[in-house]
Amino acid sequence: MSHPVPEDHLKRWGAGDCHVLTIALHRRTGWPIATLLDARICGGGYGEINQYGFLVHSGVITPDGSFMDIYGVHDREGLAAVEDRYLDEYDRPRWLGRDPVVPECDLLEVLTIEGEELEEALKDAEAAIDAYLAPAIAAYDGMMPLRVG
Repeated sequence: MSHPVPEDHLKRWGAGDCHVLTIALHRRTGWPIATLLDARICGGGYGEINQYGFLVHSGVITPDGSFMDIYGVHDREGLAAVEDRYLDEYDRPRWLGRDPVVPECDLLEVLTIEGEELEEALKDAEAAIDAYLAPAIAAYDGMMPLRVG
């Protein structure tokens, strides 16, 4: 059974540790990782994931092509609301979902934690998935993952 996500969990998994949650979601479901990137910021530094820009936020792509993060499941129209959460700080980030999809190894590279600290964070992420996202994941049972690439 899912519960409303407390504000402190929204802050942790929606901003500070969204990439850890994304890795845990990806590992649990096998769904591709999608990112919000600010294409205006390139050239090195924390958060740059590739030539496309600065990593702002991440989630996974569900089998029906929606985007899932701690806030839930968002279709293409609902994704504008996700982008709006990051608008003040980053202007209008660009969602890079299907083309290109970010591999887990690239997302791991931008994390500031590793080893045991990362493993503990992933366990916390698993608990958050169980508490808040498990029913949404279960709704896709039996559906083939979206093919990307």
